[in-house]
Amino acid sequence: MKTTIPFLSSIITLFLLSLFIIQAGYAQSGFIEQNRDSLIQKKLPNYHRDTADLKTKLKKRGDFLLKTATQRNPDVLQKKVQAQEWLEHTVESQWNETNNNYEDLGRTYYAYDSNDNQTDQMIQVTSTGQWVNYYRYIDAYNSNNQIQSEQELSWNGSSWEKIYLTEYTYNSASKQTLMVIKDWYGTDWVNDYRIETTYNSSGTIKEELHKVWDGYEWVNYGKIGHEYDGAGNDTAATVQISQYDQWYNYSKDTYQYDSSNNLTVETDLYWDGYLWQNNYQIRYTYYTGSDVKKMVLFYWNYTQWDNSDQILFEYTTDDQISLATYQVFDGSQWVNDYQYKMSFNSNGNLTQTLENYWLNNAWTQYWKTSNVYSPTRPESVPTPLSKDYISTPARIQLFQNYPNPFNPSTQIKYELPAPQDVRIRIYDVTGRLVGTLVNGREPAGVHVITFQNHYLSSGLYIYQLQAGNQIITKKMLLIK
Repeated sequence: MKTTIPFLSSIITLFLLSLFIIQAGYAQSGFIEQNRDSLIQKKLPNYHRDTADLKTKLKKRGDFLLKTATQRNPDVLQKKVQAQEWLEHTVESQWNETNNNYEDLGRTYYAYDSNDNQTDQMIQVTSTGQWVNYYRYIDAYNSNNQIQSEQELSWNGSSWEKIYLTEYTYNSASKQTLMVIKDWYGTDWVNDYRIETTYNSSGTIKEELHKVWDGYEWVNYGKIGHEYDGAGNDTAATVQISQYDQWYNYSKDTYQYDSSNNLTVETDLYWDGYLWQNNYQIRYTYYTGSDVKKMVLFYWNYTQWDNSDQILFEYTTDDQISLATYQVFDGSQWVNDYQYKMSFNSNGNLTQTLENYWLNNAWTQYWKTSNVYSPTRPESVPTPLSKDYISTPARIQLFQNYPNPFNPSTQIKYELPAPQDVRIRIYDVTGRLVGTLVNGREPAGVHVITFQNHYLSSGLYIYQLQAGNQIITKKMLLIK
């Protein structure tokens, strides 16, 4: 089971580059106007020293490995085709300690075309015991079964509203050369972001050029240059950012491999204005073959690498990850943090994932994801509800956001027994206000709002409901 983890750096870098975008009109009044010396000498080192972000990077790598192992393994997909079994829907449930059971919070339905390409993905959430439409992804494919476009829509209570459109272009070798993201502005799609990819003669990625739309033209934003060894392994990915037609170093990932071409060491460096400096490092160990046994995250304390976090993996006899345990280093020993436990059916398809947290020296139930399969291909998702079901609640309530963790959007539900002056704000872990979602008089009933931000960094955020003289606070996790 071979996974190409290094190319995930391109995804992570897209997030890193977007760190400095503040709002939709960023290109003229924000990022482009920032002072380069201040950007390099102050913002970059401080950002890269964010321990919470380092932990997020390890989780991102681990979750990526889980996804590729349990859902993208070619052997698993082959079994799925042979068994004529399709993923019909997924249910997300959170453990309720009071009722001592799992409560359904969200579900996702899938539809496919005759070539088994996923064409529709509709997400619903619960509201006063009823399922309410929330978000939708509609995909279109070219004649080579490559995704050509993906449209994101949000439910407004009675119909689907367009939000984003992502379009893809490929070369004659079926390699993706262009990805363009557009925003819907009432009557038309408006350019937002694009990535232009070029390749070496061997077919490996040479460079990813990121650009933003400033309202008039595409402006260089950042680029990622890749280097390879003789075996075609990605050995370095260097990120640079643009200012006034000049390119400046930003960050760099280097990769080392064993004799079987398995990734063994990933080192992240940042540019301090003069030299590349160590930031963090992930070391991989393996069982026989290419199954990852352990991923350990180290951070650089200016003189040596110190333990931070690690993920331990276990596999089924069919070479699928069955258990992933996340641990943190407390200064003297490794301590459990949380774990994922996977179950599979006789066809080798993932049927259930349990997420448990370590609390009081025992594993505590937290989240469950259940996959339901169909022997026939689902060609459409359920008919959307004509309108949301709303009843009058008995008290003021603020619910856990869904999905959580999220990227880039999540839904926040709250209930009001009577009309109230309502304020909902988002804070980062330092207490800094990063957004206000609601600020005004709201009627009684069930309310669902969407928090969506492409430009915040990964990490823990606080959302707070203030209604009348009540204040309710909850946490949510953004992972990019």
